Amino acid sequence: MSFIAYRYFQHNQEYLSLVMRFEDIHKSSKVLIYGEDKYGYQRKLDKKHYMAIKRTLIENEELLPTSIILSVNRKDIDKYIEPFERYSDLIQICVPDEQIFRIVDGQHRIKGLEEAAKDRPDFLDFQLNVIILVTDEEKRVLEVEVFRDINSKAKKLKTDLTLLAEHNYRLLGQKEIKDTSELINHISIKVAYYLNEYKELHSQVWCNAIILDIHNEGTPGIIGVSAFANSIQQIVRYYIQQNNIFSFVSAHDSNIIDVADHHSKIIAKFINDAWMLVKEKWNQCFDEQTVNDINQLVKIYYNKGYYLQKTTGVNALHSILWDCLSGNNFSEETLNKFREQITRSNVKEKDWGIGGIFSGLTSKSGFKKAQDIILK
Repeated sequence: MSFIAYRYFQHNQEYLSLVMRFEDIHKSSKVLIYGEDKYGYQRKLDKKHYMAIKRTLIENEELLPTSIILSVNRKDIDKYIEPFERYSDLIQICVPDEQIFRIVDGQHRIKGLEEAAKDRPDFLDFQLNVIILVTDEEKRVLEVEVFRDINSKAKKLKTDLTLLAEHNYRLLGQKEIKDTSELINHISIKVAYYLNEYKELHSQVWCNAIILDIHNEGTPGIIGVSAFANSIQQIVRYYIQQNNIFSFVSAHDSNIIDVADHHSKIIAKFINDAWMLVKEKWNQCFDEQTVNDINQLVKIYYNKGYYLQKTTGVNALHSILWDCLSGNNFSEETLNKFREQITRSNVKEKDWGIGGIFSGLTSKSGFKKAQDIILK
């Protein structure tokens, strides 16, 4: 396969712009699925979506004018690039019959064309505008960032997906933790993971309650990982400041990922202990059940009929816990202060019910109102 492409730059990022036939894109590209591929950041294909594209392509001759966005490692593409005559910005790409490209945006369009071509082989020649990001091996996280930006206005699950993918890229050494903000994000996700999965906590609150499986709409859980992680960020920030983690890493020449993992367990235990107090106060809002999770029986302790473990409850209660931390540390003294705050609350279990007094309090100002109601 040989193509003429236009090479251009935005800041220092290199791009290639060209037109390719569907068949050539299909042969030379692949999709990296989160949880299945080492560097995965895409959701599994939605059959309903790509079959709808197939139908409209065949029945309505739908146009696909927007660009397919691919990515490729510089070392994998450079050997197939040659200058094109005297034009410095034009190059010739001789792509081999192997999947050197990764689909960043357009996987459902490509799959829809694949299905359409099974009925109508002329779709193999369907032409598509293509933009290729040329990435250095150590900067592949750029793909995740581009994917996130493209899908920033899509449904909330997209946020969860990119948040988890970026977390995974840090673990793989593909994305550095450069500042406090990135460290907070990383630890917040890790805390959510430990609360949801880590058996040493013996949690009867958050076990299997945080949605970490972004592929399965029917997976157990009452709150998305992004929403939960956001709700604890002020607590994580306070912990990082108290323990001066960046200075510790520099002074001891430690791996910041390992250090973050250690401190994530401490924070997870602290938050778990606080929620066991919440469970004592509003016990009826928790419902122990055994459910089927992809042919595996798992325990859950939440009840979707209450707002307590949804965004309203977690944000309000974590804000109260953060207030209790002020001037204190992550100790039994702080937990006792938190216990006092919620014990004297006039809020009853029925108040947490769907349609109750916390209904509609889903914004930042709503979380503050919920906090005030609890403390009234």
